[in-house]
Amino acid sequence: MFAHRRPPRRTWLLALLAGGHAVASGTTVDVWLDLSEPVPAEADDSAAASLQRQRVDRQQSAVALELRRLGATEIARVRHTRNAIAVRVPADRLEALRRIDGVRRVRPAETLHPPELLRQGPTKSEPR
Repeated sequence: MFAHRRPPRRTWLLALLAGGHAVASGTTVDVWLDLSEPVPAEADDSAAASLQRQRVDRQQSAVALELRRLGATEIARVRHTRNAIAVRVPADRLEALRRIDGVRRVRPAETLHPPELLRQGPTKSEPR
């Protein structure tokens, strides 16, 4: 099980206020990392779309290696509606996450699923 943590919003705020300075030892935050490789349209079955999906998979694998090196624990991945990885990471490593090649944005993870995955009804790749 996970050690007791502060509520995510409060911890994220503390990390931002610290501005790269040391944050309380053991404090972790849950964040989404949005990656640079675009995902093809879900219904696109072309050869080009297949190659793009492979690039997304390779990028996620490479970023995941760096995340583990930084002490992050992967929580979730999204590769059909967007290219993103959710992780739990020590708050003092947020700047290092931003410097990983291919990371476009680091944002708080309020849920395990980004809002676009919470829409009603099944999709081709994500049965409900």
